Amino acid sequence: MTWQSDRLKCRSSNDSTLLADAWSELKAFEREAVIAACQAALASGDDKRIQAISRLVAGYLRDRALGDAIQAALDKTEDRTTRLLGLSALRCVEADRFSECFISQLTHDDVQVRTSAVHCLAQCREVNLYETLEKTLTDEDARVRVAALRTLRQAQEAHVPRV
Repeated sequence: MTWQSDRLKCRSSNDSTLLADAWSELKAFEREAVIAACQAALASGDDKRIQAISRLVAGYLRDRALGDAIQAALDKTEDRTTRLLGLSALRCVEADRFSECFISQLTHDDVQVRTSAVHCLAQCREVNLYETLEKTLTDEDARVRVAALRTLRQAQEAHVPRV
């Protein structure tokens, strides 16, 4: 399976129509072939490919089998956009399974990555958000603190500390 199509190349990579078109074309293939092609693209280390697959996973594919490949790609990249899209994809695949990945991003140098990690953790049901986000409440950037406070406000009652 190749990712070359005149219709797909002429649009912006941010275009949601592009993803819908790509997804409709991919539906014609067997699911295993699509997953294998996505895993190969993620393993390539090419940020543009990783970004495209991350968008596909977050918006349409949502296959658990791709989670580990996305996390491995994130471990190797320094590209901010790739990291943000990969985190979003992991959140859509199975947030609790990748909670350690999200937690590790809470100390990232980039404010958007830290904020995205907080939003990803908000999807986790098995994480005690009060303990996990405690240090985030003193983050130097207000956007991160606000995201943490909003997440804590919506946390499961089982995790609310008792005084």
